Amino acid sequence: MTVWRRSLAAITFVTGGVWFASSFKLIAVPPRISRGFLLTYMVLWGVSSILDWRSRKEQPQKDPSPSQSAVGVIVATGIVAVVATAHDPAYASSYVVPAIILIATAFLAIAASRFASKNQGNIGEARFDTTSNGS
Repeated sequence: MTVWRRSLAAITFVTGGVWFASSFKLIAVPPRISRGFLLTYMVLWGVSSILDWRSRKEQPQKDPSPSQSAVGVIVATGIVAVVATAHDPAYASSYVVPAIILIATAFLAIAASRFASKNQGNIGEARFDTTSNGS
């Protein structure tokens, strides 16, 4: 990844973070500026996606490792749980359960990644011993 792509990714991340924080009223930003951050985020994300897609077309694809798959499933499940439990952004106490779920998701993702990396040869399709011992 080149320097300008990393810069584009960093700017996209920052604009998305400002929009996300302002939409949940974590920071005070006027509505016009918040919409501007949303529009900028969407445009930058689209440009980043197109550039990544074009660069990946030229390289052969490889299957994800078991540790990548495990982390992806755990993070996706954690995000769904956080979104499902976040209700009223007006009170700070409504962020306790989502925060606990987010912390637990991070720890589980790290543990699953380490486990899958160590036991990579034993993860996959089922292996049965089909040799007959004569009994």
